[in-house]
Amino acid sequence: MSESPKISALAIIRNEEDNIRAYLRNMAFADEIIVVDSYSSDTTLDIIRSEFPQVRIVQRPFDDFSRQRNFAIDLATNDWVTFFDADERVTENGIRELLELVASHPEEVAFWVKRAFYYAEKPMFYGGQNQDRAIRLFRKSKCRYSHKLVHEQLIVDGKTGILKEIIHHYSFKNKADFLGKRLQYSQLRAQELYQKNTKPTAFHFYIKPAFRFFKHYIIEFGFLNGSQGVSLAKIMSQHVYMRYVYLQQLHRNKNPNNESLTIGYEAKRVFHNQTGLGNYSRDLVRIMNRFFPENNYLLYNPKPAKKQLFTSDSDTIIEKRPTSWFNRKFYNI
Repeated sequence: MSESPKISALAIIRNEEDNIRAYLRNMAFADEIIVVDSYSSDTTLDIIRSEFPQVRIVQRPFDDFSRQRNFAIDLATNDWVTFFDADERVTENGIRELLELVASHPEEVAFWVKRAFYYAEKPMFYGGQNQDRAIRLFRKSKCRYSHKLVHEQLIVDGKTGILKEIIHHYSFKNKADFLGKRLQYSQLRAQELYQKNTKPTAFHFYIKPAFRFFKHYIIEFGFLNGSQGVSLAKIMSQHVYMRYVYLQQLHRNKNPNNESLTIGYEAKRVFHNQTGLGNYSRDLVRIMNRFFPENNYLLYNPKPAKKQLFTSDSDTIIEKRPTSWFNRKFYNI
């Protein structure tokens, strides 16, 4: 009887302190565990080093998902690898099925898994999330990720199969977490479109976002998910909208500083929410406006009628408000 092939468990991570313990315990079946870290700034690496010394940590600056994943694949010493995300969990039956498949020396070189999508720790059975699946088990000698910046695809040289057991995908803890990740995808997708010389039009800014909301909420029965269904459809719509905002910014040959954009956005949000921190947010907006004026366009979609927000230290700060009720509602102003 031939020996069962060994398995390497791979993951790309950054700031996963909330997930890393559960993920590494879940991957204990693997003969080798490798994580490629994009220089986490939280306690992720401390947790791994102190509680999971057997895990190999390799750090690499993040450029895009495909390169990061292919880099991890090259580090594996075994041909069979798993590539689960840090927020995905495999059931005991799923682990058993996975190990039995590899031990049987199948003719398939890659296996799909169906994923149950969770939002705020609640399963989403509608809105398109119930159709989610991905390849998470494959032979590294037969597979390679495409060069897409986002929504990377695994190019498989051979047959594929599918696991019977469903894995649980605890994607987003709350609305802010979901929104942050979708905006990251929007930026990467905008870069792809920019490389293809795609020019944004009114169709991209208005029709596509509206259809995305309609698709997730109505066509795919997202309304059956309750209030979470509304939130998900809304964020997916805004994800499409922001993709073309970023694309338009790229065509203007500007490279806004992402950190300044985040700080400026949060400052304006606090200011408008009237939390009592108005003076602090006012100062932040004034400073960010002075040193990073190019980010004003990305903070809000401008319209011809500008509104003076405030005057401070001889600086007149002009607020560029969203053009539509939908976007004003989204930005909570």
